[in-house]
Amino acid sequence: IHCETLATQQDKRIKHSEGATINTFDTHEMYANSHGFFGDYLKSGHSISCTLVAEQHDEMVREYEYTLARDPANLLDYEKIAKRAAEKTLQRLGAKRLTTQRCPVIFHAPVACSLLGNFTNAIAGVTLYRGISFLVDHLEKAIFPESITIQQHPHAMGAIGSAPFDDDGVKTHKINYVQDGVLVNYCLGTYSGRKPGMKSTGNAGGVHNVVMNHADKSLSDLFKEMGIDSLIYPEQLAAKEVVGLLNQAGTTEVVDFSGGKLMLIVVRLDENAPIIDKTLLEAAELNPDMSYRAVAISRKGTTI
Repeated sequence: IHCETLATQQDKRIKHSEGATINTFDTHEMYANSHGFFGDYLKSGHSISCTLVAEQHDEMVREYEYTLARDPANLLDYEKIAKRAAEKTLQRLGAKRLTTQRCPVIFHAPVACSLLGNFTNAIAGVTLYRGISFLVDHLEKAIFPESITIQQHPHAMGAIGSAPFDDDGVKTHKINYVQDGVLVNYCLGTYSGRKPGMKSTGNAGGVHNVVMNHADKSLSDLFKEMGIDSLIYPEQLAAKEVVGLLNQAGTTEVVDFSGGKLMLIVVRLDENAPIIDKTLLEAAELNPDMSYRAVAISRKGTTI
């Protein structure tokens, strides 16, 4: 209650709160298999979160802040959560669309984490042996700038993702996925590693405490270094752009990512389009040489 009250008092544009919550859990993880393995460990988690809604003119935005830790003593103070939630919510007001341009981009931390999650998904064994990853056959190839190294630390004390073994009972260990920009390891479990004839990396069930090297610079420091004046939220702007394109008649829009290795295609269909009245699977069979996934469909003004 104190967190929620403090947050709504930060600015008159914050109209209401969707709640402040506190969660806590303690579990005893155990795993055994027919190969004679048995292992167990204890883990706990604690969190505080606050979600706010702000309004300005005809615009309404929502944002949240949270803190998460194994030890409750390591949680941020609820006053900081309240103030950060208010700051982040207010920053969303007045977002502007940029003109097409080449420019440096700083992704807001939650968005940057999601991008890192997309990368770990692309090197996961299940997406590799199914052939649906754009990083198939990319081991020992440069996929990032030389300044980038990405690794996991599964035994970091007190970290949320720490675990002594994976979902197959294989011991976890510190491992580099990207070293100086080069992809040096995939993320494999026992089964997903066996498919391409490779050994498990102890990642059945996912990765553990993945980190990317950084220069310990604050967001404001990065702004000054790159000459950036405004913070943008690309997920919100991209969503508005896609919906806007869907509402245009006869539109076909193609946006390239990673040098054309991944493309976002937005197209408006007319009543004679060959995929009308077909399931997504049947539509995919019309283009057997293309690997794609439907991410949004607009029908009668509603995007699904």
